[in-house]
This record gives sequence, C-alpha cells and structure tokens, in this order.
Amino acid sequence: MKKILLSIVAVALTTLVAAPAFAAEKRGGENGRHERKIEKLKLFIDVHDRGNMTFPAKISEEEFAGFFATYEAACREEGVILLRIHVSLEEGRAYCFTAAPSADAVRRAHERVGLPYDVITEVSTVSPGDLFRFSSTSNGSQSAPGVKVGRQ
Repeated sequence: MKKILLSIVAVALTTLVAAPAFAAEKRGGENGRHERKIEKLKLFIDVHDRGNMTFPAKISEEEFAGFFATYEAACREEGVILLRIHVSLEEGRAYCFTAAPSADAVRRAHERVGLPYDVITEVSTVSPGDLFRFSSTSNGSQSAPGVKVGRQ
C-alpha cells in the first residue's frame, strides 16, 4: 500500500512538471483580499559533490532526512517546488531536481539553509520522441530530420 501511495505522489509531481505553473498568494490587493499570481516555472538541476566540498563529509540517512525537511521548507518560502533528489550518501553526491520561477529562487533556498552547490542549471525534459520531430516529405510520407525515405 505504501508503494502505491508513493507512486501516486510521484505521478502527481510529474504532472506539475508537465504543466509548470505556480500560484503564489499575496496579501493586500483590492479591499485587502488575497491575490493569486500565476508564474510559469522552469526546471532546474543543482549539483552537490563531496569532492568539491558542497556535500557533507559524513551524513547518515537520518541526518539527511532531517536536513531534507528543512531544505524543503526553505524551498517553499522561495516559491521553489522540490520535485526529486537523486543522492548517494556513500559517494557524497546529490542532484536536486526543482521547479522554480528562476535560478535565483533556487539559489536563495540554498542560502536559507547554508547549503553550498556546485552549479544550478536550467534544464528541459526530453524524451526519445522529442528528439525526432516528424515532417512531411515531398511524396507525403513522414520523416524525421536527416532521415531519407522513399526511393533514392
């Protein structure tokens, strides 16, 4: 049951990536009402590596879990959605995958918890199907760029 619930959560987070928008509430506005502002989010990966002293020399799973909760709260305060972290505690390396309005928001979330990083990079999600944009050829058939079809 727990694995099924985690799978559902993963699908929900993936949906956030497919339609990246974020609703931020602001106080004030007309008659002191809350206003919702929709911002388009971008995807980012930031890297932490023990060899570059941007990952702790030693950290247990329990310590990592505690730090994760603190970092996730800092992300929320900066409008950053923490989608996933790929980590190897043994190798001392982590790759954080986030959706945020800007790289600066990701940087500020790191600064809130004193977490150094090697680099923050804006990325796109690409699947194999995205690599082959099909176009019509002169004989009406479909072809991927650089691929010749039909009689030569």
